[in-house]
Amino acid sequence: MKILPRLEQAGINVKIISAVSEELFDRQPQAYRDAVLPMEAMYDAMVISTGTRRVWPVRNLGPLTDAYSLTSDWDNQWLTGGLEAEVIAEAHLDSQAIFKGVERFAADHDKRISTQFTVLA
Repeated sequence: MKILPRLEQAGINVKIISAVSEELFDRQPQAYRDAVLPMEAMYDAMVISTGTRRVWPVRNLGPLTDAYSLTSDWDNQWLTGGLEAEVIAEAHLDSQAIFKGVERFAADHDKRISTQFTVLA
């Protein structure tokens, strides 16, 4: 949440969704679910999570999601530990890393969509 003003100031145009519980989301009316997370967005998504990249907070995400997502197990290694700020930085989940990750995701939009289109065509 801390980087939202910075993203806006940089003119980075992304939709940010908080996926707290997929089960609760599934209980919402279809029209609401389609408005919040339309099917085409599933193939143009990244995840920022303190959880693992092996279990995304939303199912059926596109094939390039992993390449752009930020998770604490980004390098398949255990974190070494330390103070909270050190652990967050080592996990690449500090404000600077999140900003850079979202910036790269936004900048690569056309490349990402083109790559998926080429594979499917």
